[in-house]
Amino acid sequence: REACELAERLERQRAEARESRERECKRAALREAEAQLREATVHYETAGDRDGLWHVHGNLCDVLRQQGCFTEATELLQGELRAVRESGTQERLALMLLNLAEIEVELMRLGRARQRLEALEGELGSVGHLHIQAGLALVRAKLALASSEPEPAVRVLEPMVQTCSDAGMSVISESMRALL
Repeated sequence: REACELAERLERQRAEARESRERECKRAALREAEAQLREATVHYETAGDRDGLWHVHGNLCDVLRQQGCFTEATELLQGELRAVRESGTQERLALMLLNLAEIEVELMRLGRARQRLEALEGELGSVGHLHIQAGLALVRAKLALASSEPEPAVRVLEPMVQTCSDAGMSVISESMRALL
């Protein structure tokens, strides 16, 4: 019996060590990605390349969110939001508003997330691009799940999963499936 307990404890310790290594590897990769994106930001700013800067900031925002730096990600997006409203496209504006809404959901500021989604719908109406529709469905579903309302999440996601899969958007469709 003692041998079984020892074996179980050793297996738990090995599993915990593996998980710890995996977490540290992910943290290291995120730190490296952040450093590279910050360096790219300087290059795009120096070159005056607004489109490149927009893409780098979008990726940097994702990395910051994964690191739990929600305030910095929000500030970065707010700055981009002003620039996009002045000279960007509707699709870029929609992506910025979706990212901001998703941060609000992650912080459990659900009322604010709803306001951001309403602002998106008010400013843009119906943007036809499938990536925007998919992003909107994901954020709405996450908001519904965070609000303990699984039925609306299913209603929003089910029709989009196959549409995204058929369009070759496998990462997004799998993210949707994971929420179902």
